[in-house]
Amino acid sequence: MIMYRELFFRRPAAGIAIFMVLLSLCFTTFFQSAHRFSARCEMQDVAVKVEQQGAKYKIWGRYTLVEGYGMDVCAGELFVVQGDFKDVLLMKNLSYGRYLKAQGIHYIVKSPIVRKTGQIQSWYFWRGKILMTVEKKIDRIYRREGYFWKALFYGDRQEFPKEIKEDFSKAGISHVLALSGFHVGIIALFLQLALQMLSLKKRNTFICIFLVFYALLTGARPSILRAVGFYVLYYLSFLWCKRYDLISSLGVLCVVILFFNPWRVWDIGFQLSFLSVLSIAMFYPKWRRFFETQKSRIKIYVSLPKVGKGGIDILFGMVGVTVCAQILTLPLSVLYFKTVPLYSVLCNLIALPLVTLSMLLFLPSLCLPANFFATKALAWGADGLMKQLLLRISQIVLLPKSHLQIQMPSALFILLLYGFCFAWYFIEEKKRIKENFYAIQGAEKTGKTAG
Repeated sequence: MIMYRELFFRRPAAGIAIFMVLLSLCFTTFFQSAHRFSARCEMQDVAVKVEQQGAKYKIWGRYTLVEGYGMDVCAGELFVVQGDFKDVLLMKNLSYGRYLKAQGIHYIVKSPIVRKTGQIQSWYFWRGKILMTVEKKIDRIYRREGYFWKALFYGDRQEFPKEIKEDFSKAGISHVLALSGFHVGIIALFLQLALQMLSLKKRNTFICIFLVFYALLTGARPSILRAVGFYVLYYLSFLWCKRYDLISSLGVLCVVILFFNPWRVWDIGFQLSFLSVLSIAMFYPKWRRFFETQKSRIKIYVSLPKVGKGGIDILFGMVGVTVCAQILTLPLSVLYFKTVPLYSVLCNLIALPLVTLSMLLFLPSLCLPANFFATKALAWGADGLMKQLLLRISQIVLLPKSHLQIQMPSALFILLLYGFCFAWYFIEEKKRIKENFYAIQGAEKTGKTAG
């Protein structure tokens, strides 16, 4: 009975997170009704983000999404929009409507007439100015290849070629373009290397503050909030001399994000981001234990010199993280994108090191003057690595049966699959707790006997 109690209360944050997810699903499904408008309406909003394609503008407000022509509005400006308002929950594509709701958008405005008020909202205004400055510098340094770095650094994929997006999707490395823990980890690594002159405490405090600012600057997306939250919680556990637990941290961040916006539960980025980390936390320790017990039997491993053994450890670690992350995300990826990349592990083994190295060259080039010789050298190296990545991925995608297009699986099948995975983890946790329980009892008996 003690073991069951320990099993259920070992990670209370995880249990609260599961309850919060179910509550968010119920709230957004059964207790939210769409608002119908009978005539043209007028509303004041602030431009959070403005996208422009040719003469067409798309204004993302705090509550409205406005699309039209000739709307000269900048990020941070308050505007009044008049038009036909439509609740996003009344859209034919309900999935897209829920996605917009997760972004805070309540209404889409058709046939809009936009009028600026002359007032600004300071945070969105300065955020837009900072992003515009970064965009201009990237365009100046990287010119035609700037689209790649805008997507990697702050998630702007407006200029990203459609063909490359499709190649990344078929190769199973779309997550490289979605801001997540991978990008936050690279930025944190760069800052760790750049701030070596500071003490460990000052360095990590500065990194935490910078990452929070970076998360807000890039739009506070769930994947970024999760990644930054992990770093901050890990640093706090280090300061407070507490044991860091990945699943508990994941549960805390899930509860916080859904508390402020329960519609995030329908965001694909939220789902895939949290499931990938949960999948690594559940399955990677098992992978690592299996590798540690079996590596002495691998003749190639035994025959390698010491440096080679370290390389094999890193290789198996990368393979393990890639495979384990896909166990829980693959069913949802198939559901949403209807594609199964067969060379995903190979593509990730190529993409992750190349993107890491290229980003570590890109970040200092962004900090240095544009005409500086070192800036041009760094940009040349970053572009070279990026072109190698695009070339290798395009070659792999052209291989026969590099990916499979399959029909959408049933929701029941996906639920059964997740049920099986969680049941397996539940049994494994029970075994581990049981072993620890008997080990402690044995140690206590040995101590009493010796006394």
